[in-house]
Amino acid sequence: MNNVIIHVFIMSFLCCSLTTAALTSLVLPICTYISKADPENVNYESCISILGSDPRSSISTAPQLARISFELDITRAKTISSTIDTLLKLSVSDPLASNALKDCSSVYSRIPGDLESGLEAIKDGDFDTASARVSAAMNAAITCEIGIKEKKGNIAPLHKEISEFYQLGAISLGFTILLRIIN
Repeated sequence: MNNVIIHVFIMSFLCCSLTTAALTSLVLPICTYISKADPENVNYESCISILGSDPRSSISTAPQLARISFELDITRAKTISSTIDTLLKLSVSDPLASNALKDCSSVYSRIPGDLESGLEAIKDGDFDTASARVSAAMNAAITCEIGIKEKKGNIAPLHKEISEFYQLGAISLGFTILLRIIN
């Protein structure tokens, strides 16, 4: 009886380990594909780190990873919007920086809705709409970043967040392209 229990335990452990290992490895080839397809905007290590930050990614299919990517992008956009609001409340003394922040606030208030529409499109298999929505979000991020630079606003906390958001958007865009190919 003891041998049977031990045997069942070992087999269960091996099956679970192999299944998890097989699914975990899906992040690596997908990040390889996306980073090679868009090396200018997607860093391989960042892709793995970003997707790996969500515990669901270790047991996800490609469509599920795409949804995770969009969800992370939405969260990041909301975080940036919150950071902008906080900076505005701190009464930025530089009027150029304040104007840049107001412009970015307007831009980022719309991004989560665009990305949520993109997420719904991914779920529905409408990869063209998903691609258009994430592209719009990425363009908005560039618009905000350019506005900050043009107005010479010294808003250091945003530069890193916007750069990370843009890269995450590029990963989400890569998923829309990949899913269009495999579906």
